[in-house]
Amino acid sequence: MIVLITGASHTGKTLLAQRMLEEFKIPYLSVDHLKMGLIRSGQTELTPEDDEALTGYLWPIVREMIKTAIENKQNLIVEGCYIPFDWRRDFDEQYLPSIQFICLAMTDAYIDAHFAEIKAHSSDIEVRLDVSCTIESLKEDNHAYIEGCQKYGEQVVMIDSDYQQTINKLLDKELEFVKGTRMKIISFFESDCQEHWLEEIKRSDWGAGAFLYELLSTGRFFEAVGEGSKVLLLTDGDALISYCTYAKKDDIQPTELTPWMGFVYTFPEHRGHRYVGLLFEEIERLAREDQVSEVYISTNHIGLYEKYGCEYLTTMNDMDGEPSRVYVKRMLW
Repeated sequence: MIVLITGASHTGKTLLAQRMLEEFKIPYLSVDHLKMGLIRSGQTELTPEDDEALTGYLWPIVREMIKTAIENKQNLIVEGCYIPFDWRRDFDEQYLPSIQFICLAMTDAYIDAHFAEIKAHSSDIEVRLDVSCTIESLKEDNHAYIEGCQKYGEQVVMIDSDYQQTINKLLDKELEFVKGTRMKIISFFESDCQEHWLEEIKRSDWGAGAFLYELLSTGRFFEAVGEGSKVLLLTDGDALISYCTYAKKDDIQPTELTPWMGFVYTFPEHRGHRYVGLLFEEIERLAREDQVSEVYISTNHIGLYEKYGCEYLTTMNDMDGEPSRVYVKRMLW
């Protein structure tokens, strides 16, 4: 599969590609690097300022590299500003299902409020030799990308308020595409292979995982967490990647707060890929069905659930009398 990342200057295209490289373990091709290699080696007389001509020069090369990667069933992230808005016309149905397009753009309000910050972060991944952009030039560049995408029916990821939250949500959204269609979330109690999944849960190197296994294997799960509660399993074929519960009760009892996302666990060999984000998506879907606007999490982790849009609410004592941090995930539907 191929992920195309383009967008206006200073929107974080390279940063996003780097994050995807680190989290999804997929290599990326910088079209800017290809451009400079061709210019500095004398393969073209074009200069870095010849943007429109460079797109016509570079895109046919990049396009055929993409086709070759898809034919060889290889994953690749292609990042740069030389991806034309009408890129789809160069691929037929053999290739299009394997390509994901991302365009980043900032709103005028975001640029006005964060211009100094945008310039300060301009060299986070690559050193920029020229950071002399102005608010006006930055707005003009972003308008061009928004209008270009609109003309050809492409969606734009708009950066309007919290930059990191926008990028984190985008990473969560891309995860399912990047990791392919084999990975899916199933409900333990709706599965025909409960004994197999029980054995998978039993492999957890975690005390709470062992307790969940005990509750399920002895039939005391609903007694402990409430009727109608669910165990959600993120699976890849027969392998269990991650799991959690969506339950009326958790280890903070008694309390009027409900429902809870609990027993959140990812097996060590699968950590670092934001798989919990997929579980959160399923939790949000279930909350929407239940017309629930808030879901709670009890944890002692700091800095983990914030990545998924959760907010620290308070500290409460668990059933053993130990303090636990309580987070809330507010549903945005």
